[in-house]
Amino acid sequence: MPRLFLFSLGWAVALAFFSVSGSQAACGSTEQDRIVWARERMHPSASSSQIELVYQWLANGTRSCSQSGDLWYFRSLVEKKLGKMRDAQYSFGKAEENGSKARAEGLDPFATVTRPASSGKGQLRDKWALIVGVSTFEKSDDFLEFSGKDAKDLGSFLVQNGNFKGDHVKILVDKQATSGSIREAFGEIRTRAKADDLVLVYFSSHGQPRDLDPTGLSYVLTYDTDASSAARLYATGLQMVELAELGRWVLSRDYVLLLDTCFSGAAKAGVTGKIVPAGSDGLDPLQGLQGSGARVVISASRADERSYEDPESKHGYFTRFLIEALRQDGGQQGLSTVYQYLQERVATEVGRQDGRKQHPVMEAFGDGKSIVLSAPLLSGSHPAGLRMSGLLASAVNPTVWP
Repeated sequence: MPRLFLFSLGWAVALAFFSVSGSQAACGSTEQDRIVWARERMHPSASSSQIELVYQWLANGTRSCSQSGDLWYFRSLVEKKLGKMRDAQYSFGKAEENGSKARAEGLDPFATVTRPASSGKGQLRDKWALIVGVSTFEKSDDFLEFSGKDAKDLGSFLVQNGNFKGDHVKILVDKQATSGSIREAFGEIRTRAKADDLVLVYFSSHGQPRDLDPTGLSYVLTYDTDASSAARLYATGLQMVELAELGRWVLSRDYVLLLDTCFSGAAKAGVTGKIVPAGSDGLDPLQGLQGSGARVVISASRADERSYEDPESKHGYFTRFLIEALRQDGGQQGLSTVYQYLQERVATEVGRQDGRKQHPVMEAFGDGKSIVLSAPLLSGSHPAGLRMSGLLASAVNPTVWP
């Protein structure tokens, strides 16, 4: 059964960090779409031509939706980046006048994240994992057979075999996997992860392709995503790029994002001709991860492919072979080797099912390909007995991190 959902609309990448201004009722989805489009292109490594394009986009937005404090605020940041200081000052004043929540929260997508210095020893101090599996959906009759099981089995593996502490593996399944609880878990990770740590985020759920969305965005659905109207889906869905953006803001040395959903390759542009809609600028939403440290995103399928489930193993094919790959060679292989295993096994096994196609996709930054998920922690940072069955239960039954 494919991990597919049949409805799509642009969703704000930055909903985890700010909400749209009160002018939404007056401006409708136009305001939201423009903010999303701009936010995906505003990051420290954005080129001058890209920034100029964002400026034109936001300037048009403030003309058609002059009550939007957030549009004015992001326009002011872009103008400042372009050296248009007087214009930036005026736009900032308009943002304040119209009650921009992004301004109040001090959000600056162009800001460079300052990370604490690493110990330089090359060993991990600690590891954190957020594992999400959604098989049933509150506002839809659609379902997936094995997403919840995939999440629980991967969480168990990480604690039993991957040198993760039981109370550092947060598993959210079905009713626990609401958009709010997922964002709260993101907040926990951002607070706790330190310079010599590794952060792993895994999602198994429905996905939606980028080329079906008018603004070129792709989704992961949470338990409480509401598709009854465009506005509700916009507000309650989880945009794939938001998952990647966590890797920019978290302070950890290593960050790994694993997506077992349909069309998850849409988190990266350029894999096939169908990812980016006509008239776009060829955006790769992951480019903001550059310079953030060792970062890796592995998707279960290309942007125009579905991600299938295997009734024999009772897993998604991607997660089945992910766990198999992590068991090879004592679990001490780098992610480049894990990815090669996934490429070969997933494509072969899925291809036996009436010619179906599924090809995992990987994007790596820094020394990301060398990350070892099951790497041991620094001596003394993994208390004795932590991998025993009693503490494993705390990973399988989600708890709040202490």
